Amino acid sequence: MHFPDTIRRRLERAWARHWLEWGQGGGDWPVRIPLGAPTEAQAIAHWEHVQAWRMSWGNARAQLTEVTRRWASLGQQVLPSHVVFGSVEDLATFLGADNRRLLRDAQQRHELLERQWPGVLVPDRVLSWLVGLSAEEADLAVRAVEWLLDNPDADLFVRQLPIVGVDTKWFERHRNPLNWMYVAVSAGTGCSSTEAGFRRDRPRCRIRLLDCALRAAVGGLADFSCPVDDLAHLSLGARCALVVENLQTFLACPDLPGTVLFFGAGYQANLLGTIGWLRELPLLYWGDIDTAGFEILHSLRLGLPQARSFAMDEATLLAHRELWVDDPKQRFSALSTLTPDERMVFEGLQDGRYGKSGIRMEQERLVWTETMHRLVKEVADVTA
Repeated sequence: MHFPDTIRRRLERAWARHWLEWGQGGGDWPVRIPLGAPTEAQAIAHWEHVQAWRMSWGNARAQLTEVTRRWASLGQQVLPSHVVFGSVEDLATFLGADNRRLLRDAQQRHELLERQWPGVLVPDRVLSWLVGLSAEEADLAVRAVEWLLDNPDADLFVRQLPIVGVDTKWFERHRNPLNWMYVAVSAGTGCSSTEAGFRRDRPRCRIRLLDCALRAAVGGLADFSCPVDDLAHLSLGARCALVVENLQTFLACPDLPGTVLFFGAGYQANLLGTIGWLRELPLLYWGDIDTAGFEILHSLRLGLPQARSFAMDEATLLAHRELWVDDPKQRFSALSTLTPDERMVFEGLQDGRYGKSGIRMEQERLVWTETMHRLVKEVADVTA
């Protein structure tokens, strides 16, 4: 015997998987779900339970089919046998007002898209995003995408787009889903564009020149940022490159002979592989001793295979045990470019080799004077 709450949990799982599809007219309706009507023996043995079950379905907001049983001991009994949902609206009503509103919004957004671009299918992530918008915002989204389709060669930044009624700050907040929507509609209407018609800033990188001779080569600039592809054309005469993950470490580094310092900004460090002259230099990467730090090192090495890790070894980790912090975001990637020693630390961070799993040692917390002595020596060694 299935109580309404048991059926509800099963249907809620199905709803979570399929509500977007059902909101676009999918699904096979009606749906009949058996309730497991009891036998006479079960009813005799558990009469109070059977009565509670029958009453619970009598109070449920759902369409029921019933079956009549003529039992020798209990006489004629009318029992619910199936719950029937004639439509997705019936199911949403059974599951509650929130799901009814969700279905209504999904249907309205689907109808909006169908009116504007008949027959065009958009990814679930786009429809889900549209459902999260108000009706007014969904109209703005359609208007914005339509303008982009009509102006594929506009080559404008978002704040330059002259779309009537569309707030550019709103557009910026929703740039990615608008682009997904544009690409889907573009493909569905035969344009097959892979990017919406607005410009983006080029990927940038911040650098410091840790040598007065290097600074002189660029008019005395010591700390600046510029597009990464522009850096590829910069002639500095550097003898060593250092990449650090943390901004405060980047700001605190002292002068080092012939060294150009890059702020890796986490996973953006892999952009440095596009700078050709970096491939000719010895390069040190100084990241946190955590699984993300080793993942970034691996990513950096894919473009700059000569990169060597600095202060990311087991001895450094163990010497600063009191400064460890928890790392809830463990990563378990296969990092093929790690050295055996690096891999040992990477795996030890995950498997509890150092006393517990899920730890990290942030680079900026290392004893600064000692670490700088090590860094000066390391730079001297790689540039000798």
